[in-house]
Amino acid sequence: MQQHSSGWRERAWVGFLSVAPLRAYTQLIRALADISLPRALREPVFGPIAERIGMNLGEAELSLSDYDSFGELFVRRLRDGQRPIDATDGALVSPVDGCVSICGIADGDSLVQAKGIDYSLAELVDDAALAERLQGGAYTTIYLRPKDYHRIHTPVSGRIVSSRRVGAELFPVQPSVVRNLRGLFARNERVVIEIESDEVGVMALIAVGATAVGCITTVFGAPDGYRRYDPPIEIEKGDEVAAFNLGSTVILLCERGRAAFDVTPLQEVRVGQVIGSAEPAMARRRAGGGE
Repeated sequence: MQQHSSGWRERAWVGFLSVAPLRAYTQLIRALADISLPRALREPVFGPIAERIGMNLGEAELSLSDYDSFGELFVRRLRDGQRPIDATDGALVSPVDGCVSICGIADGDSLVQAKGIDYSLAELVDDAALAERLQGGAYTTIYLRPKDYHRIHTPVSGRIVSSRRVGAELFPVQPSVVRNLRGLFARNERVVIEIESDEVGVMALIAVGATAVGCITTVFGAPDGYRRYDPPIEIEKGDEVAAFNLGSTVILLCERGRAAFDVTPLQEVRVGQVIGSAEPAMARRRAGGGE
């Protein structure tokens, strides 16, 4: 009876979200988060909120009183050495701190959002040619909680060849909503970053926005709409590429047969930690052994 009640409540909540003014609410939250506080007020105001959320401020680059606003605290950088990047050849590292939601293989154009709910790969990346290269490839979804470090790093070395900012919705991405709102990730505002890597071929890194996270920034200035970079932007494994405000989701998708993820649902991951690797066939090609 408890599970039935919980399911009813979740569906009712999603029904409310479908008609709620979420973009206006997001703009309000962002405006509040960007309010600059006098230095004397920052620690007594930010400290209790950070503690309630569960932030690990001991890792932060700056002291609490050095953050001008709560928004700055949310996108805080970390002190040197807090997230060592595994440099093993062929290793894919986590781009974010968070919790793994899903890990699998794309079934044609279908990706799993939650048990019993699929969504379209082509709609997610909004690029038919890129979607075709990713069909049948490995993918994983990582959920960032409000307490987590919110900067996004590249899981491989390679080249950013394009970016695309698409989507209009800003639904929450908490597990209860993910379980009940079909096509959530392909509807929300998001930035799709296309990466080419010598080790794993084509990879898409998708930063999905959410309620109160209507601002995804990139270090390379991804504009609205589509942009192809000529020449491509060279990146090293672990480089920062983007940042969220508050919390949201990152989805990684790899070209078919080129990589595999080794994570499980509910597993906690941190930036720089190995979460997958290039497939053995690719390793042989790189070594000159052929197929």
